[in-house]
Amino acid sequence: MVILAVDYGDARTGLAVCDRMEILASPVGVINESYEPKVISAVKAHAERLGAELLVVGLPKNMDGSLGFKAQECTELAEKIAKTYGVEMANVLTGFKFIGEKIYEFETNNAYSFVLG
Repeated sequence: MVILAVDYGDARTGLAVCDRMEILASPVGVINESYEPKVISAVKAHAERLGAELLVVGLPKNMDGSLGFKAQECTELAEKIAKTYGVEMANVLTGFKFIGEKIYEFETNNAYSFVLG
């Protein structure tokens, strides 16, 4: 599965993609834009160009492990990207165990062909 990871920032947004075998992730670009609609458009263009099947938006934590304002911004960005694609968004707890369980659930039930995490 081709997974596109999005690291949303105030001035720029980093992008990385893993190979189909999910062994190696590599940087694929930086979106040097702060205007959210342009960021969403650029993420969508990269996802389509790369054939992304899963899109993951990073959720930053505060130093004490709590979720702060930036985490809320990232969640809102993910929701807007999902709306742009016309897909549902599934909120999943942070951690490979929880994400893996959700992906397995979707794959087992053939619930979705595209997941935004």
